Amino acid sequence: MALSQPNHLGQFVNLTNTIFHLGVIIFKIGKISKVSL
Repeated sequence: MALSQPNHLGQFVNLTNTIFHLGVIIFKIGKISKVSL
């Protein structure tokens, strides 16, 4: 069990990073469109 734990943790961190970056991109796009409006 201890051996499989880091792999799951790595996948979880990758997923979290991807979601975070998507959120940042969406936030930036939203900011830009607000400025242009």
